[in-house]
Amino acid sequence: RMLRVEVKGCLHEWFDVAEMGESVRVPGFAGAFRSEIERYFGVAAPQQAIFDEDGLLATAADLSRALQQPSPKLYVHDVVDMGPKLRERITASIAELEAAAAELRQRFGIA
Repeated sequence: RMLRVEVKGCLHEWFDVAEMGESVRVPGFAGAFRSEIERYFGVAAPQQAIFDEDGLLATAADLSRALQQPSPKLYVHDVVDMGPKLRERITASIAELEAAAAELRQRFGIA
C-alpha cells in the first residue's frame, strides 16, 4: 500500500505504509512524520496543513487512521501559501473540532 502525497500540485508515491506496521500508533509518530514531510517536500512542519479525502488531519489519531486506509493519499499544503478556499476549508474544520471538543467537555463535566 503505497502512500501517495500531493504537495504543490505534484503527486508523489512516497513509501509503503504496510511496512510501517504499528509504528503509526506510537507516541511521537505524528511529529516525526511532519519532520519527514519537511525534509522530503520542503514544507516546514509548523506551516503544514495535512488533509486526506475526509478532511483536515488535526490529531495523531487522524493521521494514524488516514495511513491505515486501503489506498492512503494525503494532501500537504503550506499555510503561508494557501489561498482563500483552503483557508475557508481549514477554518470550517477547526470550527467543527472546537464544537466537538465543547460537546465532549460538557458530556464529561469538564470546564
